[in-house]
Amino acid sequence: MNNLSAKAKELLDTKAVNVLIGYETGPTGIVRPAFITDPSKTDKLIYDEHCIHNLAVYLTKPEVRKLGKIGIVATLTVMRSIMMLISEQQITADDIVVLGISSDGKLHMEWHILRAMHLAGRCISCGECGRACPVGIPCHLLTMHLADQTQMYFNVHAGTSDKMKSVLSVYEPGDKENFII
Repeated sequence: MNNLSAKAKELLDTKAVNVLIGYETGPTGIVRPAFITDPSKTDKLIYDEHCIHNLAVYLTKPEVRKLGKIGIVATLTVMRSIMMLISEQQITADDIVVLGISSDGKLHMEWHILRAMHLAGRCISCGECGRACPVGIPCHLLTMHLADQTQMYFNVHAGTSDKMKSVLSVYEPGDKENFII
């Protein structure tokens, strides 16, 4: 957890985020969500098999949003929830910094969701982002996956036309709506 605490402290110290949502052990010994605004309190952060709350639910709460830019500890499940909140326009990606954590509690990356959403429909599948990553995270796989999804659902492949419109910011009357319940 030292890496998580250190990264959280760095984000708060540099004012990259105003609050970090993570997990802590409560006074009764039960794991609960933590909302840390003071960099000196990041040593309270934990991650283990008891950290099961989906922290993404707090991203829409007015009392959390008013604190400013939010950092959040996120497993893959929480990341997926965040992506849904962004796609539903309940939150904006600009105001979130995600600290990706694996199921074994290892901090693997700081992931700005804005980047992933921004590249959806723009990725030309060169793989350069993965090669450029200083810690060897294959981030190009996520970007390429989003490129495949935009091809499948919107019939758009980046770099094939100079008349292309941004996939996630343009609505066309013929767009598929089978995902709407």
